Order: sequence, then C-alpha cells, then structure tokens
Amino acid sequence: MPTRREPVATGRGPRNVDVGGEGVKRLVSTHLAVFLAGVLLATLVSAVLASGLAEPAGQQPCPAAPVGRPGGSGKTIINPPSLPDQSARGYSHGVREGNLIFIAGQTGTVSGPPEPIDLELQTRRVFEKIRTIVEAGGESLDDLVSMTVFLTDMRYADDFTRLRAEILGRDFPGSAVIGVHSLVNPNAVLEVQAVAALHCR
Repeated sequence: MPTRREPVATGRGPRNVDVGGEGVKRLVSTHLAVFLAGVLLATLVSAVLASGLAEPAGQQPCPAAPVGRPGGSGKTIINPPSLPDQSARGYSHGVREGNLIFIAGQTGTVSGPPEPIDLELQTRRVFEKIRTIVEAGGESLDDLVSMTVFLTDMRYADDFTRLRAEILGRDFPGSAVIGVHSLVNPNAVLEVQAVAALHCR
C-alpha cells in the first residue's frame, strides 16, 4: 500500500509528514519508550524517598528506663536508690528526655570524716556513680557523648585525663576540662557533668 502524505501548515510553508503505517509505528514506539522511561523514573524516585524516610537500623523506639519515674513534659527522673536522694536540694542525678540522659555533676566524695586528697580514688568513684545513673536510664558508659569536668587544681588535669581514658577505653565523649577555685563539697577535687545518648528515638 503506498504511503500517503498530507501537507501540514508551518510558519515556513507546507511540508509533507509521513502518516503511513511505518510512521505510525515509529510514533507509537517513541511514545511507548517515553512512557516506560517515566514509569521507571517514578519508581526509582519513590524507592529513594522511601529509603530516606525509613527508620535507620537500630533507631527503634527507646525502651523505658529500668529505674526512674515519669516527670513533667514527658521526661523521666532518674535517682538510683544506691545514690543519696538530692531532691531536697532541687535536682536529680539524671533526667532522661527522649534518647538523652542529662547527668548532674558528680563528685567522688563520701559521707563521713574528710579523707586525704586522692585524685584516682575520687575519679573512679565519679565514674561508678555515672555508670549507675546511665545504666538506670537504660544506657552504659559507652553511650556518653559529652562531658564537662571541673577541677580545683589544674595540675591534676593530665592524671585525670589518663584515668578517664583507662576507664572509658575508647570512643571517648566530647569534653571540656575547666579549672575552678572550689566546689560545693570542699573535699572534692573534681566534679563531672555528662550527657549520654541511646541508639533509639
């Protein structure tokens, strides 16, 4: 069957367009290819968006704190029974909000007669207190992300940082070490405040 050509008006005068069988097949093939390419692109975009919105591995809802009571605005108050109750002084040993635990400043002193100054003993006591608080909130020392250290004598700084590295082992938190004139407890040579983060949401 002969191909029929019809004039098509353009700005530069008429021209012939092939509207025969072969031309129609090529036109259909072109539109089909464009359609399939669009479907493929939409599928890829949807997959990328879905993967971006999905919860990352390990980011599951946080479990309840093993020790603690609900506080205002959804926070959890953490006062482990093995540590002195500080509510009369208007603060808690730890406060968990979402996946974060904010740990109040801890010293290495104990009740009773004053002890000789012993930086290592006080440092180890401090980290045991912090361990008790973070474990009561469902975390561990490995989850510490930030730390502020107050020292009454900056000559202790090198010894303290050495002890801290030994206790924590690796993956250390961000930290600042600040020299102060004195602490509330006059027998304390250091106080440590910290933040820990659970791998959940």
